[in-house]
Parts: sequence; C-alpha cells; structure tokens
Amino acid sequence: MPSKHQLPFSHRPAKGSRAVPIAEVLGIQHHYLDVIGWRIHCAASGEGPPVLLIHGLGASWHWWLPTMRDLARDHAVYAVDLPGAGESSPLQAPPTGAEQAQLVSQVIERLGVSSVAVIAHSLGGYVALQAVIRKVQGIGSLAVVAPGGVGPINHQLLRLISAPLLGEAFQLRLSRVALRAFLKSFVHNPEFITDEVLAWSVASLSKKANRMQFLYQLRLAADAEPIDEILEKHGSPASSVPIQIYWGRHDPLFPVDYAYHLQEQLGAPPPVIFEHSGHIPQVEEAGAFNAALRSFLQGTLQM
Repeated sequence: MPSKHQLPFSHRPAKGSRAVPIAEVLGIQHHYLDVIGWRIHCAASGEGPPVLLIHGLGASWHWWLPTMRDLARDHAVYAVDLPGAGESSPLQAPPTGAEQAQLVSQVIERLGVSSVAVIAHSLGGYVALQAVIRKVQGIGSLAVVAPGGVGPINHQLLRLISAPLLGEAFQLRLSRVALRAFLKSFVHNPEFITDEVLAWSVASLSKKANRMQFLYQLRLAADAEPIDEILEKHGSPASSVPIQIYWGRHDPLFPVDYAYHLQEQLGAPPPVIFEHSGHIPQVEEAGAFNAALRSFLQGTLQM
C-alpha cells in the first residue's frame, strides 16, 4: 500500500480534457488510469487503509466529497469517474458484466493496492456488485448505497427522459435552473441541493458529451442483467467478503423494499436505513452516513 500518500501512478491528463474545477478542495490530486481501453479519471486524497469510491449514473467523483472529506483524515481515498462521466473517456458500446467487473479489478490493480474497501452508489453499486459476485481480486469489503439492478427504476422523470426524443430534448435544454429542479427530484429534502451540490453536476453535465452519455447509459439500464440472475449464476460472495447495504427511506428511484430483497439474496446483514434521505444519503445525511460507514470499515479492519 502506498505510504505518505505517494500515489502509484503519474498525472496524465486525458486528451482534450480540462482541469477539474475544484481548486478550493485542498489536498486532492487528480490522475488518470488506463483501464481496458478507457482513460479513467481518479481523484485521490489522504493516507492509510485504501478506500475506493464509485459514483452513480449522471454523477461524478464530486458526489463523494462529503465522504472524502471525512475519510481522508485517516484513509487513502480514491474516487473514480466511471466511463462516460466526469473526466473519464466515454462508453462506445454496452459493457458486459465481465467488463464491469474487470474495470473494478484493473482500477484496483493500477492503484497498486492489494486489498481495498469499495464503497459504491447506484450505478456504481451495480458495477461493484458485478465485480464482487464474480470474485475479482482485491476487494476486501463492499458497501453499496442503493445499487441498481435490484429492481426497476421507479422515478417517473427518468422514465420520461429515457423515451425517444424526450431525452434528446432534455439534454439539449439543461439550464442550471432545470438541473437544480432535476436534482431535487432525487432527494427527500430539496434544501440539500445547495449551490455546491449543483456545481458538482454542472462540472460534469454542462458538457454535451457527458449529457449524451447519461442518456445512453440510462437507456441501457432497462436491459441490464438483474442482480438476482447474476447471483444465480455465480453465488453470493457474502461468506468471503463483508458486505453492507445502505438505503434512504424515501428513495424515489429504488424503493426501500429493494434493500431488504438484496439483503435476502446476498445473505448480508440487515441494511442500514437513513430515515431522512432519498436516493443520496451520503449527501442528505452525510454525518450519519459517514459514522455508519466508519463503523463498518473499522469492523472489517479488525476481522
């Protein structure tokens, strides 16, 4: 494991990329990893036991900033942009489950760590589950936050956006006002969509290429292989890898019932439910989320 936050890769900007506009966030370094044909952007901070953060659909590494600020005090924290998001290169074709698992595996390998705690949200949770179910090397523990693939999307606006023509109209006319209203539909308390949170999405979705990737991947979600079917093929990894499920009580995308279904299918411990959150508890209840996450991480380190 790298010591004194000496990262095991060099800073190599992706061709044509812009600097990540978060100059006020001190101590975060930005790097690029070559992973199975993609250039993956990685934000890194802190030192100690390594943690890998994977964001959800239409988001970027920025959405983990409240978690990074807390964990980087005593962990080496790495937050990646998935293909098609943030500063990473785009998806050119629908990724297979094996490719998603390989993405996680190779990111871990490029980081130069032997074992890492993976914390993943929504689409990122689906990708991480693909990896851990397929038993890729290097995942020491897994925390998933409202992962995709457990059941259908329950969000009416996302269903509308995924329809032909409507999605194209949405991505062409995405003003800051419209984006703020869109983000508010994902949370329980709209006050959590602050100017800072809005800026996280603007940093990614202000680029037309990223909006097009968001629409492309949203439409792919309807045909994604369900987690239940993947588990039937490969079996549950819960006996060998500690897994914890987190969910917002008022999640408008994936109802909280999905949390208990996933727990049953995985044979995992009871999910941690955040009573005042929608789809993004790591932002809506950041203090409670970070405390619960630290408890999980500490428990896995003592095993």
